[in-house]
Amino acid sequence: MAVVKNLLKAPESNLKTMFKSMISPFSSMLDEVIKTVASLQDSLKFSQNKINEFKPLKSKLTDITEEVEQIKGDFCKMQKSNCCIIE
Repeated sequence: MAVVKNLLKAPESNLKTMFKSMISPFSSMLDEVIKTVASLQDSLKFSQNKINEFKPLKSKLTDITEEVEQIKGDFCKMQKSNCCIIE
């Protein structure tokens, strides 16, 4: 029985070496994927925070745009012009 165990040690060692050589690059690639995903998550959080900062400004921009249009209209009325276009 000891002879059989000794005979099986060489293939077992070869199999372990082959397995480690296959797993090592895979493990390295997986580590890189994990780092990339973490970086993407940070970038997404940053972008979402910036978008949230600008959301309140959209309504202000809409209000200002309406006010500018009103001023343009008032100016046209003051000039008594039927086709007054200000850009």
